[in-house]
Amino acid sequence: RCTSFEGISLKKPIRKGHIFTDWRIVRFLTRFQYKIAEKEMPVDEKIKIIDQAIKDNKRLEIVYLKPNDEKSRRVIRPIEVGEQNFQGKPFLGVKAYCEKRDEERVFRIDRILQMKIVG
Repeated sequence: RCTSFEGISLKKPIRKGHIFTDWRIVRFLTRFQYKIAEKEMPVDEKIKIIDQAIKDNKRLEIVYLKPNDEKSRRVIRPIEVGEQNFQGKPFLGVKAYCEKRDEERVFRIDRILQMKIVG
């Protein structure tokens, strides 16, 4: 375990891939992010906003927590919200056109940390 870089001379710059984090810390932080997001905007409220965006043909800006626990800001045009399936497992999600990826994607509602209608 390295606690200081004092006295170390590096041949190459440190990159993100060189640093490892204990998976238990990552799991704790991810669960903590979900709890904060749920407090700020419960799932019911997220569904109402998504339904309103679909009804009004509006786009949503979302902050999404990807499966690797990385945050991603996206602008999506929601198509439908409800039960979705991935590899035979049902989950509550929103099918939407993702402007960042320029294709239709499905986003888990519990992984949406923030959202707002942008027009």
